[in-house]
Amino acid sequence: LGRPAEHSYRGELWEKSASFHLLVCKRAAERSANRDAVAALDRGLECLRHLPNDAAQQRLAVDLRLTAMAALLPLGERERILELLSEARDIAEVLGDSRKLAAIHSQLPLAFWMKGLHNSALDSAQRALATAESGDALPRTLAARYAIGLVHHARAVRKHNLNAGILG
Repeated sequence: LGRPAEHSYRGELWEKSASFHLLVCKRAAERSANRDAVAALDRGLECLRHLPNDAAQQRLAVDLRLTAMAALLPLGERERILELLSEARDIAEVLGDSRKLAAIHSQLPLAFWMKGLHNSALDSAQRALATAESGDALPRTLAARYAIGLVHHARAVRKHNLNAGILG
């Protein structure tokens, strides 16, 4: 897939190239070639900038961002994860795509939690829980409840440490 992605990029076949880069990103992430996955993400996002801002382009933009999460996490790219998920959420909201929003909301609470943004993490996890329960999606319900638990744990630890004078 790397060659078709590169050839379509050089040929300025932007839609094909973006789609190929999405596949390259996914395959690289699956084999833990994280830097290759991020490079494919970046190239795919670059291709999208050449396309009209229509629904097909927006769906591809969300898919690229979601696919890259598995590669960004081991690289410790917390800022980038939060940035990409926030962008994906905004795009999916405009699209009105509840399936993509559910996928985003299942990951967003952990991105906020990793950044220490516990209020945002809790709000997002509660939104994810409401979305999951309304769609009867048990795995997403469990993920949202887990995220809520992580936030409450982090808040309790922080409160304990503040009371003990450990944190300033």
